[in-house]
Parts: sequence; structure tokens; C-alpha cells
Amino acid sequence: MEEHIRIDKRFCGPPGNGHGGYVSGVVAAKIGGGGIGGAEVTLRSPVPLDRALSVERPEDGRVTVHDGATLIAEATDAELDLDIPEAPTLAQAEDAARSYFGLGQHPYPDCFACGDGRAPGSGLAIMSGPVDGSDVVAAPWLPHQSLAATDGTVGPEYLWAALDCPSAWALLRGDHVPVLLGRITARVKEGLKTGASCIVYAWPIATDGRKLYGGSAIVSESGELWGASRATWFKV
Repeated sequence: MEEHIRIDKRFCGPPGNGHGGYVSGVVAAKIGGGGIGGAEVTLRSPVPLDRALSVERPEDGRVTVHDGATLIAEATDAELDLDIPEAPTLAQAEDAARSYFGLGQHPYPDCFACGDGRAPGSGLAIMSGPVDGSDVVAAPWLPHQSLAATDGTVGPEYLWAALDCPSAWALLRGDHVPVLLGRITARVKEGLKTGASCIVYAWPIATDGRKLYGGSAIVSESGELWGASRATWFKV
């Protein structure tokens, strides 16, 4: 039986394309174990919306996604090797978000994770700003009830989405050059309840020409780690 995924238009990043973090979470879920323990997803082509994309499972252990003959994404199990800095406090994250770099000048205002043009509850509304005295950016996050699975917990694909955009803002800061996610390696946990007060924060790792590398993490207000990632971005 053929296997497919379909990315609803709600989950867009750049106009007309799927949000890289969300798509990566959906593809990671096709790996044995759901990619919960750790997975790496590489995005090879823009992800079309509202279209059936075929899922294939080569014998090398990868999962690949295709739009006809076009390779869209591939995923594999992977260990996340990442030094995670201490998280800012909730008060620091709230202060940082008031200086969100994308406010009123976002290149993709309808972005599912960080767009400032979304209706309340339709996106994640993670609007990261600079934490004073550091190179970290942060934002508070209250996962909306629309993100809940049947048991009331946040679906892992939404945690992948939440980890995505903040690392781009940590790298770009005030520079509004458009960037696209190329690869993300992430590890997330199950069990986060909707409405739980969280902090999403990110930091730059390295820059290599058009390639930018950043890290991100999600913690609860009490400091429990719910997810972390290392991302590779490309300047458009």
C-alpha cells in the first residue's frame, strides 16, 4: 500500500511552502519510534502544500518524501550532539519578546511558527527577541489547545516546529535577509501539556558563507527540557 503525507496550508513557512520545522517533524515521525529519541531531516526541495507526497523507505534505513520525481526530504535516526546553554528565565523571555526582530517587518508574516501576521491560535506565535547581555534569543510559549493530540499533549511535530525559527533569529538578529532551513537534527520528548508555560530559546553556533548553524531548546518554566535541535540555514 502506498504511503503519503499532506501538509495543510495552515503549516506554511515562506508563502506557498511548508514550514521546515513542522514538515521535518512530520517526516521524522515516519521513522521507527517516531523520531522521538533523535532524528535528522534534510530538506531537499520546497515543500508544496495541500498535495499528496509519497513516502518511501529505502533499505538503508532512511525515509524519503517525494513530489512525483522530485525529492522533497529525507530523514534518518540520529543522535543530537549539542551543548545547550542555561535557559533564560520566563521573565527574561517575556522581556526579550517585546523586542522581537520580526515585529512589523517579517519576511514571512504568515510563518506558522513565528509569523506576526497570523490570527490568534492559528500559529505558534513564538516571537524571539534578544536576551540582554547574551547572544541568546528567547520567547515565552503557551502551546495552544489546537496542538493537542487525543491525550491532551502537544504533538511532537509541533515541538519540531517550535525549535525551528528561533535559531534563525539568533543568527540573523536584526538582519532581515531571508533564510531557508536546510537540515535539522532534533530530539523531543512526549508528554508536554497544552497551556503549559514554556520558554523557547536559541543561540548561534557558526557561520560558513551562506550556511548558518544555530541551536535551540524548549524548557518548561520549571526548567524541564522538552526538546532541542541543531539547524543548518541557507541565506536566500
